[in-house]
Amino acid sequence: MWELLIVPNRNWKSHHAQGINDLLVFSLQAVGALSSSFVLYQIGWEGLLLLTLPILFAMAGLVLYWIRRGKPEALATSGQ
Repeated sequence: MWELLIVPNRNWKSHHAQGINDLLVFSLQAVGALSSSFVLYQIGWEGLLLLTLPILFAMAGLVLYWIRRGKPEALATSGQ
């Protein structure tokens, strides 16, 4: 599925793949924007902040892992 979003399938034209990608991205963005007030009402501001902690810790752990392991392979192979 991700390959379709990044590199168009050979049987499809690129504008079809781009259209599907745009539909998915903007649909998910709309669902997130429209559901945010419901989530805020249900769990409150403190609950919303606590909901982000696992994501924050996962990202911090990934950064620490990359620092200890060295430069990420994706960056090393792209020449950045």
